[in-house]
Amino acid sequence: MSDATWWLLQPSSLLLVILALSAFAALVGARRTAARSVAFVVLVWAAATALPLAAWLAAPLEARHPLPSTLPAEVDGIVVLGGAVDGRASAARGQLTLGATGERMIAGAALARRYPDATVVLPAVTAEAIAADFRDAPNAASFFFGPAFADRRPLLLPGAASTYDEATTFLERVAPRTGSTWLLVTSAWHMPRAWATFATAGIETVPYPVDALAAAPRYGVETLPGAAARLAELDTIVREWGAVLVYRRTGRIAPEAWAAGARGTPAAAPTGPTDVVPVDPGEGDLSRTPARSRR
Repeated sequence: MSDATWWLLQPSSLLLVILALSAFAALVGARRTAARSVAFVVLVWAAATALPLAAWLAAPLEARHPLPSTLPAEVDGIVVLGGAVDGRASAARGQLTLGATGERMIAGAALARRYPDATVVLPAVTAEAIAADFRDAPNAASFFFGPAFADRRPLLLPGAASTYDEATTFLERVAPRTGSTWLLVTSAWHMPRAWATFATAGIETVPYPVDALAAAPRYGVETLPGAAARLAELDTIVREWGAVLVYRRTGRIAPEAWAAGARGTPAAAPTGPTDVVPVDPGEGDLSRTPARSRR
């Protein structure tokens, strides 16, 4: 599916389309239809901004992989999925700039300190974006530094444009050995698709979800920007559910991997992704959209 299709199918875009059609209906004299359409948009907008619809939709996804109560004593590596870093802003400013899912990078750096011998893999991140970080001696722009990062630059996979690309590129570049332990860090609502995509590619990982959206759902909004942010959250989760459906229908997620994710147990992973139907690069992978604010 193209970016245009994904844009059209998200709630905020549908409301805009209905408003445009309402204006056209009013111009051609169908005033009653236009009024009803506008009233429908107002009601849906009010519900979407005053009720925690995004949290309710995210809850089933986030429940599939809860935060682990304990972590392995040792791990071979940490994979922090893309979407947390605003690459252009980071390169232009000379300082790491995080987006709405910045918790992914923060958690990855914290886990890197916990496991000083683990390999850190950062898909969809460029060297320019983290030039001041992951080093022993800091400069004025550094966030993540110290002995835990001495002589330990992360392995970057900047070409990965989707969750599927991250899994396949990781398999090609890293080729993890059988029985190795890799932590997978991403947003809690994105973890089911990410974990199952890696499992389908034959990569077993330990999920480490962050950035939970369903936690402590809030009712009502205090400001108009807050209402817009609430609607953006709903767009995010609706698109994530759509991406899950596309991945499952095109073979990027195998049935056994998805079922294993629901049980919270390792999948009997195939040797690699088979019978995968190509999907346009813009397959709606909102998990990697570095929006500045989502709350």
